[in-house]
This record gives sequence, structure tokens and C-alpha cells, in this order.
Amino acid sequence: MIATIFEFEPNESLRILFQDLFRQYVSSSVTVQSEPPYNPLRYIKLLQAAIPPERGISLTAETFSVYAYRVYIKAYFSIRNIYGGDYRSFLGSDVSEFFPAVAVQDRMVFVPVGLARTLVGSIDEMPPFSALKEGGVLELDYQNETAIKNAVQVLAEILRREFMHNLQAYSEFENAAELDLQKIADDLNTDIDYVRHVLKGETRAFERSAYGHIGFELTPRSGPLNHWTKATLKLENNSDTDLTNVLVKIKGPVSVLREPIRTSLPAHSTIEETISIKPHDPGEFPIEISCVLPEDKSFADWIRGKAIWFTSTT
Repeated sequence: MIATIFEFEPNESLRILFQDLFRQYVSSSVTVQSEPPYNPLRYIKLLQAAIPPERGISLTAETFSVYAYRVYIKAYFSIRNIYGGDYRSFLGSDVSEFFPAVAVQDRMVFVPVGLARTLVGSIDEMPPFSALKEGGVLELDYQNETAIKNAVQVLAEILRREFMHNLQAYSEFENAAELDLQKIADDLNTDIDYVRHVLKGETRAFERSAYGHIGFELTPRSGPLNHWTKATLKLENNSDTDLTNVLVKIKGPVSVLREPIRTSLPAHSTIEETISIKPHDPGEFPIEISCVLPEDKSFADWIRGKAIWFTSTT
């Protein structure tokens, strides 16, 4: 994971402080790099992305050199009656008020305290930035080490929560149990060490390919509504891995006895379990059958099972 500090003047001690805090609270794999303002286009693009379109603010940046290198930033406003003019321009020392700023994985997260007022002149009616937790930025006092520490802690929790939400959504479209962690990291725009850090060692559920080689059969696949039916559940382990003390889960509008269903599946073996099943909904509907090892229990809902259609008779 890459964090970038956009600087107006080099500040090695600030970069080291951020790197220590990011590695402590976000992930030990975070690399903090600094980027001077010689090419401000990336910074301006990330800052623009942190401003909701409905604010009506458009940012541009140019660089030029006469006697010395200069950066020129301009903010255009489509909502003139709120911001008091068509544009505001920043040159020389005015530009320094935009720095330093911090981005994580190409997302702006921290800007200097007071930047909103600098940008638009007043924030009484419509602040230009959304809150950090809403995809915006946090205005940060870089002279206050305690404030920086608190900000990184807040960001770490936001990143973790967003990653878990994205991973949950991702699992709806991909069979995460059959994917390697590197593909998950690539698809979710992060790195494999951060995935391991967030999941705190529970990544085996995604790496264990045996889950994708288990077959299920249920006989019979019908029964009277709101009455118990004796059934046989057949489990087939077609992998090269012994699965010991697995928990079998059956999800759907049914009740199941005996629960919990625990069994062991040696490699390339088939076993049968006798259960009772009571359907609660009329008609035909799918039930999902899956199994999970004890060490992967917290990821039981993310391990994809097999859908079997069941018919409830009246």
C-alpha cells in the first residue's frame, strides 16, 4: 500500500512520522513516499476527486519558470452567488496553503487545516469537501503530532471498514474461496499484505481450494409443508485434502435436525448423514449447503456452497 505526501517544501521528519503511524495503525506494509509540487497535476486531480460535483468547483494547475520554478492553481466556481466570484487564483506563497497533503492508494485523505476557506473564501454556506468517512478529506494541523496520530487511527478504521464492505460485495460476484489472495488484492486496489493484516490470519478460508471440490446431494428433495421429513445428505470430498471436523450448514426457509451437523471428510471419500428437514415455505425454492472448517468459521457466510432445489408439498 502506497501513501503519498504532496509537499511544497521537503519535510523528512513529517514523512517518517507518517510512515511510523501508517505502519502501526494501517498495515506494516505501507510505504510512504513524498512528491514535490514540480508536477502538481496528480495532486490537483486527487483533490478534485474529493470535492462533490454538486459543489460546482473545478480545479486546474499549471507550472512555469521564469527566474524560479512556480506553481499556479486556479479554482473556477459555477455557483457564483455562494462563492462570491467566478474564480480564485493562487500563486507563489498562496500555493503553499495547499500543502502538505496526503493520499492513500490514489485517494486524497488529509489536507492542511483551513484549506476549505482558502479555496472558496468562506465555508459558511457550503463546505467544498465531504467528510473523510464519506470519501472526502480531513483538514489536518500538521504541527500537532497528537492530531496526526488521531487522524491516522481514524483513517485506518475507515479503510478497514471500507475494505471489508468491498470484500463482502466482491464475494457476491466471485467465488472468493477459490481465488488466491493476490487476485483479491489486485481487484480491490490494495496489496496482499494489507489483505492479510485486515483479516488477521483468517485468510486461509480464501486460500483453501478444497472447498471448491466438495459435492452435496440430498434425498429426497421434497417434503410436506411444516412437517418433518427424514432425508439423507451425501457429502463427497473430491480434493486431495482431509477435512476434519467440518461444520455443515444448510441455509434456506427450512429447519434442520440434527444441528450442528459435524463430520469428517477424508480426501476422495463419500459419506452420508441422516437428517430431518422441515420446509416453512410452500412451493419450490433453493436451499444452500456448504461446509467449513473450525478455523474458518468466521468466514462461513463467505464460503460459497451448492444450491439444491427443494419442493414443499401440501
